[in-house]
Amino acid sequence: MTLFARRLAGRLRSFPEDEVVSVDDASVAELVGRLRRPAVFAKVLAVSMGIQVVAAVGNQIFFRAVGYEIPVLVNLLVLPVFFFLFLLAISFGSLGIREEPYILIYGMFGVPAEVALVMSFLNVGGLVLNYAIGAILIYTVRPKWGESDAVE
Repeated sequence: MTLFARRLAGRLRSFPEDEVVSVDDASVAELVGRLRRPAVFAKVLAVSMGIQVVAAVGNQIFFRAVGYEIPVLVNLLVLPVFFFLFLLAISFGSLGIREEPYILIYGMFGVPAEVALVMSFLNVGGLVLNYAIGAILIYTVRPKWGESDAVE
């Protein structure tokens, strides 16, 4: 069992029994039904908005790194559209289709196609670096509990 699965299993054991929903046994309605509670919805919304803001700031740093100035508001508007487009099951990890939306959507805000293409490549490079760091951590960091605590 992977490190992530062991940590997730340990985290799930700390919840009260009535709060834990097995993904195998739960329906989509049950899982989405939890979002109807205002406190849960507010937490999910706050985390989602935080992710969008961090991504926009990261993209702003990339734009400045290539020497092109663009308002942060443009990134705040454009990146959620990209996130939605790349969730569509058109290709494997949105590879190969990522460049055209960058060129088209950033082109609407006056960004040259060359800069938009470089932004696409920098974002893919950032994702690969992020995944590589996660993979290294998963395979090198050992859990503090013993193998006997692992859930099979």
